[in-house]
Amino acid sequence: MKSNRKFQKRGKGQMRLVCGVILACFLGMAGSVIISNPAGRQSSVQAKMLTGESENYRMNSYQAGDLNVSVHIGLRDNMVQVGRYAPVTVEIKNYGKDFSGSFRMYVNPMDDYGTTQKAVVEKKVQIAAGETKQYSMIVKITNDEGMQTSLCDGNGKILGKKYMEISTKDTVSPSEPTIGFISEDSTALAYMKAEDGVNQLYDVQDWMLTEDFRTLDLFDILLINQFDTSQLSEKQITAVIDWVEQGGTLIFGTGTQPEKTLKAFSGTLLKGTIGSTKKVQTKYGTDLDISQLEMQDAEAILSQNEDTLISRMDYGNGCVMVAGFDLNISQENFGAELQTLFYKKMSDTKRQQLTKEQQTQLESDAYDYSEYTIPSGLGVTEVNGLPNIALYAVLLLLYAILIGPILYSVLRKKGKRELLWKLIPVSAVIFSVLIYLIGTSTRVKHPYMNYLSQIDLSDQNASIDTYFALTSPNNDRYEVEIAGKKDIFSGTTIGYSGYLSLDPSSTDYQYGIEYTSDKTVLHMDNMAAFDTVRLQEHQSGETKGRIEFTDIQLDAGDLGGIVTNQTDYNLEDCVIVCNGDAMLLGDMKQGESISLDQLDASKAWIRSTSYLWTDVAEKILDYGDDFREVNVKELRRMTLLDNCGYQENAVEYYFYGFLAADQETAFTKQFDTDVYAENMVDLDVYGETAVIQRLFSEDLESNAQNVLGTLDQYIQDYPDEITNTMELVDTSIKEVKVTYDLSDTDPDSMLQLRYRNMGNQEFALLNSANSIGDAAYVVGGVFLGEVSAVNQKSGKSEVLFTSGTESLVQELSKYIDEKGKLELTYQIGLPDQSSYIDEYTSLRLPRLILERRNAQ
Repeated sequence: MKSNRKFQKRGKGQMRLVCGVILACFLGMAGSVIISNPAGRQSSVQAKMLTGESENYRMNSYQAGDLNVSVHIGLRDNMVQVGRYAPVTVEIKNYGKDFSGSFRMYVNPMDDYGTTQKAVVEKKVQIAAGETKQYSMIVKITNDEGMQTSLCDGNGKILGKKYMEISTKDTVSPSEPTIGFISEDSTALAYMKAEDGVNQLYDVQDWMLTEDFRTLDLFDILLINQFDTSQLSEKQITAVIDWVEQGGTLIFGTGTQPEKTLKAFSGTLLKGTIGSTKKVQTKYGTDLDISQLEMQDAEAILSQNEDTLISRMDYGNGCVMVAGFDLNISQENFGAELQTLFYKKMSDTKRQQLTKEQQTQLESDAYDYSEYTIPSGLGVTEVNGLPNIALYAVLLLLYAILIGPILYSVLRKKGKRELLWKLIPVSAVIFSVLIYLIGTSTRVKHPYMNYLSQIDLSDQNASIDTYFALTSPNNDRYEVEIAGKKDIFSGTTIGYSGYLSLDPSSTDYQYGIEYTSDKTVLHMDNMAAFDTVRLQEHQSGETKGRIEFTDIQLDAGDLGGIVTNQTDYNLEDCVIVCNGDAMLLGDMKQGESISLDQLDASKAWIRSTSYLWTDVAEKILDYGDDFREVNVKELRRMTLLDNCGYQENAVEYYFYGFLAADQETAFTKQFDTDVYAENMVDLDVYGETAVIQRLFSEDLESNAQNVLGTLDQYIQDYPDEITNTMELVDTSIKEVKVTYDLSDTDPDSMLQLRYRNMGNQEFALLNSANSIGDAAYVVGGVFLGEVSAVNQKSGKSEVLFTSGTESLVQELSKYIDEKGKLELTYQIGLPDQSSYIDEYTSLRLPRLILERRNAQ
């Protein structure tokens, strides 16, 4: 009988006693250990000074009076990635008197008028005479230019400055993950670096692992192998957990000492038991000492006979993989297998982020519609309402009549016309006060915030993206504290920070961002009255409720089935968008269901008459042609709906709705004025929050049990130098071959492949537009060409699909070889459309749906 014991932190005396008991038990029996929640942890990895380290981590140094400042940003060679946070290490040596001031990094965004704003990310510093201190901070990388830094005294005067050059991730194949590792053996995981050197492997230095999860943002995968995690502080462990929850992929290699590697994360990321160790002979000819791990809610992703070698668990938006062996694999073939497995099983969040980043680099000059829509929505508030002109006109008329004929006539009859010179100014004062009081409702008194927020419920873990703007009616300095671990950064067009000229005598900046591990403080320092700062925020968390789709069927462009609001909100102006058309659902209270079959199709459907999504969006909200009749709420909702339609290319299937006015959101809750410190300002907050939930193929099929998903989930081999499995690198490509592994599908079922008007932008492009060129520019992301495969019986290539034409290949088995592999050839280009491909479109492969067909 096996006995279990819990990981617990004990005093030295207790540990000696417990270890003695456990040793005695293990001499007589095989044991297993329960992974549970450890007690409070006191030890911490101490930060190393970078000075004198490897040349790859050399510091950028400069003098600031009696202080020497050394700065390093990102990974080795100052490597950063645009769109992500990067850790910054600052070392300051004080050769003079006690010093108190701030270190600043200039991010310098542009406002809506193209004027560069002086904006900083700053860190308060305090160094005693003769002392050397090291500080950690983070900064959002917004372009591939260098960074300006400065050290300022307590009054904000610049004492010294330095321009830092940075390097960015290789753009040849940016979809390859960046990997960080923590291991006692720095050479243990060298096989994880690809032969072409594209993917990056970094030893996670102590200064990268701070108490803020955003310092790990540059990594897609974090590997902890044969490392005693009790050396990490409680806050460092929390930072790693938060990073995983935000979408990171964490991999453990345990070896023969799994307790030391796993115990710091037990009870949170990890739940299960650790059993005895056994030797296993793998199919790669490698003998491994395997710790027998039984993890809760885990999927076995690598097994040998009945032994699980690697398990995988989802956690938040990320995932955790646990290998029951030492990942220091010298055997070349097995190492390659592990590398492929880790890439394939990394979190969907990071995979999508890599894909998006690659497409952004491939289309660096692409049209960004949000740069035009969002500012308009953030530029309105309830206080923007115009004064009541009719009321003012009546008051002025009364004033003119009173001080004119009435006063004159009355005083003349009374014989006291000399009082006219006293009553006229008195009347003017009275009417001025009255007009002032009437205009109070349209006058801005306090700093205010406008926000546009969108909650995405498409995955089990919701994400919230928010654009917000801060404006003050005066230029007084104020601060806004945003509690929690939020991803907040400048939301404006970024200028070239490297070319900003810093005046050493300067003492001012317009606004600053200060990050800590549990809050973000926005410092509005020298903003002109009514000058606006635009920022963005991203956060994610577990979904408490979603939109429920029941028996949703798509037939000849009509929808049937039931939609239920299972969220925590009452929703308004709800709609289902279908390939640019929209079905109106109206308002939906929490728990309310709507039967799509019972809606009057003539009133419920808004059919697209052009490729311009704005036309449909305006009709959804009954926006109207007269701008003066549109209220503030409609303006904001129109901005969100319009922007979402273009981001989704107006052809996806998704549910969209807006939170009712009396609903609190995760965004507005953080601005509770009761939590502000004395130096914080009360804000007037105005905004709208939308909810989006995408419908996937399984939601839209009446025979959903027969839908196996999109074909790209089965990709085995593709030319990664020209495609990331969907998006294509450039418009000169004429042919792409992709191999799919269908060997794991049920061999007794009959497979079919469907190409349909769902998630394929080319249908809207080819079938709706009068001018293909103009439509391509707006729609983008299309497949124009043919899809073919070799018939395994005849050996001849056959065309299966043509762009913009729905079709179904029922006997897919004819094109699958004996190993279960399907090779498709995507030939780019259609007659009379090649010019539009080269000039307008961003190309992608089509979305194909794999289905199971029951035997007739």
